[in-house]
Amino acid sequence: MTRAVLSARELTFRYGDVAGIAGLSLEISEGRRLAIVGANGAGKTTLLLHLNGTNRPASGTVLLRDEPVTYDRAGLTALRTAVGLVFQNPDDQLFAGTVYQDVSFGPLNIGLAEGVVRERVEEALEALEISHLRDRPTHMLSYGQKKRAAIAGAVAMGPDVLILDEPMAGLDPSGFWHLMGLLTRLHEAGATLVVATHDMSLAYEWADEVAVLRDGAIVAHGDPQDVMHDPAELAHSGLRVPWVADVAQTLRDCGVLPPDVPSPRTRDELKELIAARCRVGEDARPDQRSRATGLSELG
Repeated sequence: MTRAVLSARELTFRYGDVAGIAGLSLEISEGRRLAIVGANGAGKTTLLLHLNGTNRPASGTVLLRDEPVTYDRAGLTALRTAVGLVFQNPDDQLFAGTVYQDVSFGPLNIGLAEGVVRERVEEALEALEISHLRDRPTHMLSYGQKKRAAIAGAVAMGPDVLILDEPMAGLDPSGFWHLMGLLTRLHEAGATLVVATHDMSLAYEWADEVAVLRDGAIVAHGDPQDVMHDPAELAHSGLRVPWVADVAQTLRDCGVLPPDVPSPRTRDELKELIAARCRVGEDARPDQRSRATGLSELG
């Protein structure tokens, strides 16, 4: 059984009279890709701020490798070294004069030796393909470059868990696919990844697990194909079935896809499945194919 690297147990938190988190419990398994989905206002960002210690719960416990987090300097340093958080808006994260200074701030702040910091920063800049921007003032970066710089700052900390809040927001298609490739490489290198998003297709195609957040509580958590196929339940959370799953179900209802065929998870899997069914249909109707050929020749 996969060990939980980070957990939340019965967390509560309020913004004045408004409940931000209400008895929330969640386990994040080591080495997994978890997508936290929910409508705007469901509590996604509030939860993420608890998972790296920015917010302290009114009640409940955050655990790092089964040990309760403490909120003194040592406890928070240990948590933020192990858990990196990338905000949705990079302008909320970048503050130093240049990209290199910003990316190096975190490692320096936890007391790493200068040589170690330099090595980590260079690796992070290279991983995000922004080495050429090392001396660029952060306020002169494009939005996509700012996103990469913010992620590089978290990666340079060498976290066990990397958490990203709406990482694809504001990116063009090229930036989207570049970031997806980076997340794939980080996961293959052993990182545990958590992405908060309301992009259901992204969550369905990318994640190993999906947690649905509604009104500050986790209402479903499991395999994407189990969690993301119930239109009524998702609608209750202000969400919709991912389009790939929706189209696949329509094809099943029409008899195009047999009920025993596994559901596709990606656009390419869906296309391949439809193409395969088309080939089967063509093989099963040689008389129609011959008739079509004859009509073509007559024309």
